[in-house]
Amino acid sequence: MSPIDLFGKDTPIITINPNVHESSYQRYKRIYKYKKSKDPVKKCLNCVHMRGYEYHNRIYYKCKKIGVSNGAATDIRLSYVCTQFLEKDRMKEMIMSGKICPYCLNSSHLVDSKEIYGKSYGLIYLCRPCDAWVGVHKGTKRALGRMANAELRDAKKQAHFYFDKIARTDLIHQVWSIEMGNITNRTKGYLWLADSMEMDPQECHIGMFDVEQCNKVVELCKPHIK
Repeated sequence: MSPIDLFGKDTPIITINPNVHESSYQRYKRIYKYKKSKDPVKKCLNCVHMRGYEYHNRIYYKCKKIGVSNGAATDIRLSYVCTQFLEKDRMKEMIMSGKICPYCLNSSHLVDSKEIYGKSYGLIYLCRPCDAWVGVHKGTKRALGRMANAELRDAKKQAHFYFDKIARTDLIHQVWSIEMGNITNRTKGYLWLADSMEMDPQECHIGMFDVEQCNKVVELCKPHIK
């Protein structure tokens, strides 16, 4: 049986000198080629796995992939990099595309929705350990938004319930009397929502929201509904 690395994957059997102890951290550095970076962007400072912890007025930097301990042995250097590097902006993009689970930061699986609903409604991106998923646009592999666990799914249902009563009816014209030209009520509804939440309209969609943002939608919409 092959040994398992820090990420649960099989690794080749290697010969270890029994007289030399190798810690998990040392093994990580060797396997994933942790070394000083020559790239101004590609380094631990800009990696999504980096974490900073304050202790006695000093910041200690750790790597979530290695694991966090109180020992200095697991400290990392912000100017270094390894093969597990994932830029923060790129991580956000992959989360919004459904390819990365926002809860465990592991890759999702594109599967038939029958696995969840018992009946096929098309493909979904699924993270089984986190019980999180998101559907795709019909006939494509393009996610409808970020993956959602049970709490976020409930929050999105509430957000849609109140938002749709405005954005799918002429009520939007009472809520926001600005003349927008020849656009749909739903489009105008999202433009109003983006303005109210002080967001970029390109990023304003309930499918992309977290729990806090969904709750904000309810807070904004509910007073307008009798």
